[in-house]
Amino acid sequence: YEADAVGLVDYAAATAGGKVLPSLSSATYTPPGQLLSTDTFHAWGFKAEIGTRDLVIRAGHKRPGQCWPMAGSRGQVTVQLLQAVRPFSVSLEHIPPEISQLPSTAPQRFRVLGRKVG
Repeated sequence: YEADAVGLVDYAAATAGGKVLPSLSSATYTPPGQLLSTDTFHAWGFKAEIGTRDLVIRAGHKRPGQCWPMAGSRGQVTVQLLQAVRPFSVSLEHIPPEISQLPSTAPQRFRVLGRKVG
């Protein structure tokens, strides 16, 4: 049983079978001057200072610096669930602005889309 901070089952969590689909998700932020993209670093097995897309579905990652920064000012992440669900609520978690070095980079608006596969 995986529950988030509001006490509901987190069907998108990796421990519940959630899986990020990189081909349907935004690129990871790459710092200026870095020769290779951050995604390339991760794909080659190198540890980069910047988190991976999988952090969005990992439990217990709500501390400063433990995030997945998307490239640009808009982005998306696609999560495949283990089973079909009928969501009644959705939560988006981020650290409080008081402890964020750049609170303006936190998601301001988001929307959820669903698609039945198969």
